[in-house]
Amino acid sequence: MERCANHMAKSFLKDRAGNIGLSFAVLSLPMLLAGGLAVDYIGLSVHRTSLQNAVDAAALAVAREGRISEEAALDIAIDTVAGNFADGRAFDVEVKLVGDDVTVRANAEQPLMFGGFIGSKTMPVGAVATATYASTR
Repeated sequence: MERCANHMAKSFLKDRAGNIGLSFAVLSLPMLLAGGLAVDYIGLSVHRTSLQNAVDAAALAVAREGRISEEAALDIAIDTVAGNFADGRAFDVEVKLVGDDVTVRANAEQPLMFGGFIGSKTMPVGAVATATYASTR
């Protein structure tokens, strides 16, 4: 009986039939996760670029107005970001006026398609732009 068990164990270890199926089964989940993370990364990249373009436009719009109050600058920045940020998701805008410079900072949340597998359904995305007021003559 013992010889039979040893013989079966040796023949099992030598047998190579089905190794592709086993390899596929073992590697399918990591490959699926890697593909999902790649899709989420591309989405984050597109989302960030869209937000950066909107923040750039907002900084230029505020700088074009010249010296204005921070409240007026914030209103212009929020309207400009809302009009240019195609995704339309919730975002947070800050404006800092220092000297002749205006800095607009915006943050938004990007939902992840496969993020639930890694424990996160959204990922923060941010952008910053600085512009200088045109000097008056």
